[in-house]
Amino acid sequence: MTAIVGVLNKHAIAIAADSAETIGAGIKIYNKANKIFTLSKHHPIGIAIYSSAAFNGLIPWEIVIKMFRSQLGSTSYDTVQDYASAFFAFLEDYKNEYIKKEELDAVLCAEISQFWISEIIQKLPNSTLEKGDLNDLITLLNDIKRRALQTDKVDKIKAVTLEDFKSSIRISLLKPIIDQIVSAGGKRKDFEELISETLFEVFSRTYIQRTQYTGIAFFGYGEKEIFPVLYQSLIFNCFAGVMYWEEKEIDKISNTKPDAFICPMAQTDVMTTYITGISPLIENTFIKSTIEAIKLILDNIRSIVTPINKGLASAIGQIDINPIIQSYVNGITLFKNENTISPLMQTIATMEKEDLAELAENLIYLTSLKRRITPDMESVGGPVDVAIVSKGDGFIWIKRKHYFDPALNRCYFDTYFENENKQQ
Repeated sequence: MTAIVGVLNKHAIAIAADSAETIGAGIKIYNKANKIFTLSKHHPIGIAIYSSAAFNGLIPWEIVIKMFRSQLGSTSYDTVQDYASAFFAFLEDYKNEYIKKEELDAVLCAEISQFWISEIIQKLPNSTLEKGDLNDLITLLNDIKRRALQTDKVDKIKAVTLEDFKSSIRISLLKPIIDQIVSAGGKRKDFEELISETLFEVFSRTYIQRTQYTGIAFFGYGEKEIFPVLYQSLIFNCFAGVMYWEEKEIDKISNTKPDAFICPMAQTDVMTTYITGISPLIENTFIKSTIEAIKLILDNIRSIVTPINKGLASAIGQIDINPIIQSYVNGITLFKNENTISPLMQTIATMEKEDLAELAENLIYLTSLKRRITPDMESVGGPVDVAIVSKGDGFIWIKRKHYFDPALNRCYFDTYFENENKQQ
């Protein structure tokens, strides 16, 4: 797990990240991971990663990023989003050159297998497969497929066909599942079609938020940008060999408003509490409790009125509480903006570079402290890396851990640009 934050104003962007890396299902945590990198040796642009530490779960992102940086050389782009586009284009070529399709398919099958177990097998009553009763399985699959079809297709994988998908999962996933169903009395052809169609619609649409992804944040300046930009995206495991990602958020400083941002990433709850003045968990609990209280009040009034006036009781039962709830939520939002968020952003807008870095660093420490003194897993911790990127000075490390002693490895810094200079 991870905590990363970007703090922006007109002067610069400060980015900070912890060093915790969770192995497996929280079984082991190491505090040595690198999550912030320069994307160019020559220009004010950086990249930060969170969630999965490897491209498609196979190749560490650090290797991929540094290979892109080497290929980029002194080339620059007009905007941060252009750098992101170039990076994703590089990933497509990189995938084709260094990863076999069957390796990509194995990763996809492992992800789909988790969905199959949690959303299908575990929701079948009383182990119906072992008992040879397949009706519940058919009903559940048809229901999931119906609901999936009501959602939108993912644009970047629209070209993937059902046959492409079946080819990717047939050996590693589909065959073992079908063999089990056939042993329970099912027909291979019927279930192969139903299962493959259901899984295809689930994973090729926005029906679920896929849990295996890497969050990527590009930050800094393009050649034609005078104020900092932070561009976030999510890149998912390849689908039938096709890579796809989605834009999550883009924060740009402008001449007028907004002129400051705090952008929490990965584990955001503690930082969001600091920014808004209220824990997201507590706020959601207040809203849910208010909804339940309003429903309970209306039910009690209706039960009292029913013996006296059934028509009035029926009218009470038809009251739409959504406008009331929306008004309540709007009131909370307005209060947060006026009393916490706006004053904070006005202050951040005037901060100098050093203050931005200090704020970013302490937001990570605050998250780490919360994890350490509560029963939660200590999934944020270790040294905090901090960098500042400004238009004039470029990418500057404020704090950075090394796996080696810089004083003993002067040659590393002396040769930092050497290969590129030879190529020129």
